[in-house]
Amino acid sequence: MNIEEHIEILREKHKGKSFNLLAERCEISEDAPFRIKKADDIKRDEVVVLCLAGAGGNKIHLRAYNSMLKQVDKFIKKECGNEPRVVMACCEFGDFYNDRLARKAMHYSVIWPKHYEELKKSVNE
Repeated sequence: MNIEEHIEILREKHKGKSFNLLAERCEISEDAPFRIKKADDIKRDEVVVLCLAGAGGNKIHLRAYNSMLKQVDKFIKKECGNEPRVVMACCEFGDFYNDRLARKAMHYSVIWPKHYEELKKSVNE
């Protein structure tokens, strides 16, 4: 199963709510056209580099994640060899996430606390 099929299963399973998964680079194949796959299980004693990067918006953007993974993977391999393994946390915030509203709320919470409280009251749970 390729990563896109796995993401679709997670979308159906979570019914519009947020979810995440770990991804890693792999060789290009029919199942991995973007050279990215669902990460294999991480062993307890395994050392990994976990990339926490956003691709913007509330959908999983495989090409953007692959690009970020490629850069980090290149750097780690250059500096450390084939160990540690590099994985990326891919997040989808679901149907209820509005990135513009979230940024506005964060801005208001720091700059205008009074307006932030008003904004919170106006947003549907």
